[in-house]
Amino acid sequence: MVLPSGFDDRELIAASLIKVPLVMNLYKAAELRRVNLEQVITIQESQLDHSYGELWQRGAGTTLTLRELAKLTLAESDNTASRAIFDQIQSKLSENEQSLAQLDIDQNTYDGQAVINARSYSSVLKSLYLSSYLNRDHSSELLNFLTQSNENTRLTKLLPSDLAVAHKNGVYNREWSESDCGIVYAKARPYSVCIMVGLPDDQAGLFMAETSKLIFDYVTSYQR
Repeated sequence: MVLPSGFDDRELIAASLIKVPLVMNLYKAAELRRVNLEQVITIQESQLDHSYGELWQRGAGTTLTLRELAKLTLAESDNTASRAIFDQIQSKLSENEQSLAQLDIDQNTYDGQAVINARSYSSVLKSLYLSSYLNRDHSSELLNFLTQSNENTRLTKLLPSDLAVAHKNGVYNREWSESDCGIVYAKARPYSVCIMVGLPDDQAGLFMAETSKLIFDYVTSYQR
């Protein structure tokens, strides 16, 4: 994908990567006592989105807590859940209180979509690992949700099956923007990795899987 002049050529469309900062905003609003994570939300017809996730199949009128919606958003990348969260918090935080602003990450757009580069997105993940935006309990909870991701064809495909990886993927196939970024809990040497490529799905998956394995082998070679 080629971005217009004025954009860093390393930036790609974030797609579902943006769901992590969204849920971080929800938890920040909870820390500021502007929402309650145990509040029960009723799914509205306007929030149903069949493009990704299965919550839409339950239909309008389905009820879940904000915490349950957060888990579905991160572990299953559910679009209906993320829409419900967005509707609940869109006026709860000022622009300066939001996660990307607090992390000093530029919020650019292209074709109406948020774009970001791998270095910037790694800051989002590291802020959870270091509990620098949310408190430790909330940061740990979101990382735990991310370790339950149902995506296993990219970053984690060639890694040991018992290795915990807190990760989120993003796919925007209109312009082939593919990504998978996370914290790999390698023994005694956890590390962050963010791979973003402008390739078709099958090529992107293979590239990310093989690159992730190379990084893992390099990092863990120092443990022997």
